[in-house]
Amino acid sequence: MIKRRLKSGVKENKASALFLLQIYKHIFRFYYRFKTWWMYGRRYEADMDPFNLIWVNPAEIENKLEKKERKYFFASHVRGGDWDLKTDDFENSGQFRRVKKVVEDGDGDEKTRELYNSIRKNGYKTQEELSKETVTATSKDTTIDPYLGEINEIMVCIGREGDILFRDGGHRLSIAKILDIESIPVRVVKRHRKWQEKRDRAINNPESLDDRYLRHPDIKPLLKD
Repeated sequence: MIKRRLKSGVKENKASALFLLQIYKHIFRFYYRFKTWWMYGRRYEADMDPFNLIWVNPAEIENKLEKKERKYFFASHVRGGDWDLKTDDFENSGQFRRVKKVVEDGDGDEKTRELYNSIRKNGYKTQEELSKETVTATSKDTTIDPYLGEINEIMVCIGREGDILFRDGGHRLSIAKILDIESIPVRVVKRHRKWQEKRDRAINNPESLDDRYLRHPDIKPLLKD
């Protein structure tokens, strides 16, 4: 109900709705940060803030999960099991092939072409940067999405050995790959339990980890200078 009313207010460019949306965003973040801590974070030392971004080379996101467990992930999860081994090649996916065809043909889905041309011309920007450019009191955007910032970044999961697995945001990832973008921001929504344990080791005993783990974008920020 609240989200529906906010959408209606944004569509009508009501200042009160835009103000409430900022409050909603802060409450939303607080709730899912607490939920992440309560469900998983209190058992581990390595930070698991679900809204922190890490920067990765899109070429390193080679696979996607074979099956989506849920439509959306707002909290950050830690799970054991073999879910990280059940993957498909992202560049063989129908989504990547469709985006590539639109780019190569210069025809087809208009939104995809607009997104491609924007990234090619202006570079890859975070959702927060885009929101500052597009959201004003008289914005013509009629959705909540531009107001949510990092919540709408590409989502990934991380497997037991640090493999970065695609979860959501396929159009942007496809375009970043096609344009050979060097680094893009992503939000981690699930980690394998064994990987989270490696992150803890990086804090307590980094010498016990191989360099390939210490250089990983999900571990490097944890290391002391």
